[in-house]
Amino acid sequence: MRISSNFGERSKPSNALETRKKVFFVFEGDKTEYQYFNGLINYREQLNISSCYDFKSIVRSFDEQGWSNPKKILERFLYQAEQKSLTFDVLKELICDYFISNKIIDAEVSYLQPSINRAFDTIFNLRSEDIVDIEKETEKLEKALVQIYTGEIVLESILKFVQDSKVVYEKEIDIVCLIVDRDKKSFIGRKNNNQYKYVVDKCKENSIDLYITNPCFEFWLYLHYDDGKGLEHTKLLENERDRETGETYIEQELKKYLPGYKKNNLNFEEFKDRIENAILNANTYSVEIEEIKNSCGTNLHQLVEKLRK
Repeated sequence: MRISSNFGERSKPSNALETRKKVFFVFEGDKTEYQYFNGLINYREQLNISSCYDFKSIVRSFDEQGWSNPKKILERFLYQAEQKSLTFDVLKELICDYFISNKIIDAEVSYLQPSINRAFDTIFNLRSEDIVDIEKETEKLEKALVQIYTGEIVLESILKFVQDSKVVYEKEIDIVCLIVDRDKKSFIGRKNNNQYKYVVDKCKENSIDLYITNPCFEFWLYLHYDDGKGLEHTKLLENERDRETGETYIEQELKKYLPGYKKNNLNFEEFKDRIENAILNANTYSVEIEEIKNSCGTNLHQLVEKLRK
């Protein structure tokens, strides 16, 4: 996991020198949720989002793509947040992320990562958990990079990417928001494997704000347009995929209002003027974490309201 470099890039602080509380968004979904909250922050003035926050989004590294289990995502975030120094393993992951996110090398991760591992293991000769002071190892870094990429490399750009990507937050000051779906298939709540309780307890232990939508984030989007009282709630809770379209029940219902809706290409303009509707509608459903476990509902409106304070 790393901090996104372009989250809320259209939103500029009123005073660049002002010390502001950081708000970290950790999303279970790596597309729709990111796009929605990126839009929310970009329109922070229009939507009365407080200017006292510095918003950061935690995005997946190449080896975390496709993860959808809240327990796994939370544990990885806590692990990386606790690492005060850069380990050799994380350095190699970030180098791979740099090449991919900047589209410097047109190659699959399955090809690129082994190349990075070979080059860095040979030059640095370190173990995975060894600490790397990258500022003092620029000569080795350059030698390793030359083995991977023969084009022009701007070392300062790589150093900045690595530094800016590190997850650094003050537990007593900053806010971490974990935003997940209540997917019963991946977010298990059985007596002998109660991941739901584990995540709830772990968030409390680490002062992390937990936001859950049952059945999924699209229900929160749907509430921008409709109170949902006309939906079949048994179908909504199960939220099965249609065999022909591959769309879930709530995705199909949302498309009745937004025929062009796509998970990986959300248009925030279609939601920004309806946020008040979503807040009002959300309050008619379960809003407490324990209630949301087995009932339709969300507490995402509480996050929006908190960011306005």
